Amino acid sequence: MAQTPGKWKSACLAAISTVILLSAMPAGAVPSFSRQTGKSCSSCHTVYPELTPYGRWFKLTGYTSGDADTLVEKVKERTVLDLPKTLPLSAMVLITDAFSNTTTTSVTSRDKRGALDLPAQISLFLAGKISPNLGSFIQITYDDGSGVFHGDNMELRYARKVATIHDNDLFVGATLNNNPTVQDAWHSTPAWGYPYAASPFQASPSTSPFIASEGGNVGGLGVYAYLDNWAYVEMSGYRSSPQGLPTGTNIWGVAPYYRVALIQERGNHSIEVGTYGMYQAQLADSAAEQPRDSMRDKAFDAQYQFITDDHQASLQASWLREDTAWNAEYAGGTGSVDLPSTYLKQTKVTASYYFRRTIGLVASYSEMKGTQDGTVYSTFADFRPDSIGAIYELVYVPWRNTRFSAQYSKFNKIDGSTDKVPLSNENTLGILAWLAF
Repeated sequence: MAQTPGKWKSACLAAISTVILLSAMPAGAVPSFSRQTGKSCSSCHTVYPELTPYGRWFKLTGYTSGDADTLVEKVKERTVLDLPKTLPLSAMVLITDAFSNTTTTSVTSRDKRGALDLPAQISLFLAGKISPNLGSFIQITYDDGSGVFHGDNMELRYARKVATIHDNDLFVGATLNNNPTVQDAWHSTPAWGYPYAASPFQASPSTSPFIASEGGNVGGLGVYAYLDNWAYVEMSGYRSSPQGLPTGTNIWGVAPYYRVALIQERGNHSIEVGTYGMYQAQLADSAAEQPRDSMRDKAFDAQYQFITDDHQASLQASWLREDTAWNAEYAGGTGSVDLPSTYLKQTKVTASYYFRRTIGLVASYSEMKGTQDGTVYSTFADFRPDSIGAIYELVYVPWRNTRFSAQYSKFNKIDGSTDKVPLSNENTLGILAWLAF
C-alpha cells in the first residue's frame, strides 16, 4: 500500500463509515430458517439475533436442517435433487430515530438534535437449504446513506457429518463468504458483535481494526471441522473482491484467517473460549514495489449463556490487537510516517438479561487504545485513536419477530478527546424498531 498516510486515513475513515452503515443491522434472525425447520425463533435465538446452542448447530451444519416440503429426485438410491418447494425468502426493516444534546458530528445537516430514518435499512434474504449439504445466507440491503440496494453479508456453507466421537457428531465443511467472522456462530466477534442494531447517526469512534471493516470488499474460502459440544477449528484465505465503489484496503495475494473455539454445553449453561486472527499485506501502487505495509490482527474471545424458559442471560468479552508495519511508508525513516509500526487495541464486554424473551436490559463497554502518531492519526486529539464508551439498552419484544428498544450511547473519550463539552454532545439516545418477516 503505497498511499500517503493522508490518503490511507481518508480511505480508512470512508471504510469505517461505510461499515457502520452496512452493519447497523447484522441480521442473524431470518424467518425463512423458521419456516424451513418448523421451529419457533426461540429455538435458534435467545432474543434475535443472538444464537442459542441449537442456532449455532444449525448454522455450523450448513443451514440445511428442517422438515420443509422438498422436491426429491433419486438415481440408483443416490439423491441428486432435494429442493425446497418454497423460495427461502425473508425480509427485515429497521426504523430508527436519534436524539442528542445539540448538533453533533453524527447528525450534521439533519434535524439539529435528531435524525429520523424511515427506514434506516431494508434487507432481503435468500437464506436456507440449497441441497442436502449446502445452505446459504445472502443479504441484499437498502440503507438511507446510499439510497440504493446493494450486496451485504453473504455466506455459502457446505457441511457433512463424517463421524461420531463419544456420542458427539463431527462435521467437516467449507465456507465461502465476503466478511471475516460473518461465518462465526458466537457474538463476541466483529461481524456479529454488539450493538446488533443502531441508528446510523449515533456517534462512534472514527477508527477500527481492519478485520472489522473489510465486509463487502473481500471474498474468502475456508475449511473447518466442528465437533458438536467440543470444538470448532477453521482456516480461511481472503482476497480483495471490491463491489461497486471500493472503500476498504487492497489485499496483496491472500490474507490468511484462523479461528479456534472450545465449547461446552451443560444443561442450561453454555460457554465458549476461543481465538481468531488475520494477516494481510497491502497492495502497493506498483506490483513490483517492496516492501509492503502489513497488518496483523489477533484476538481472544469468550461467551457465556444461561437459558431457561423464564430467564436468558449472556456475557460476551473480546480483546483484539492489530499491529501495522509501515514497511513501505516508513522507508527506513525517510518515508511519510513518523514510526515504523503502530498498534491498535480494542476491548469489549457486553452483558444482557431477558425475562421470558420479552423485556431485556443490555450493557456494553468498549475501549480503544493505540500508538500516538502525528501522521497516521493527524486529525485525532493528541494524535491518538483512544476512545472509551458504553451503550445501555432497554429492549421490548412483544412478538418473537418484532423488537423495540431505547439505546443510549455515552463516551468518556472519543478519538483521543476528553473535552467534556463535545463529549456530552456526542452522547445519543436512539429509538429503534426492528421487524422481521
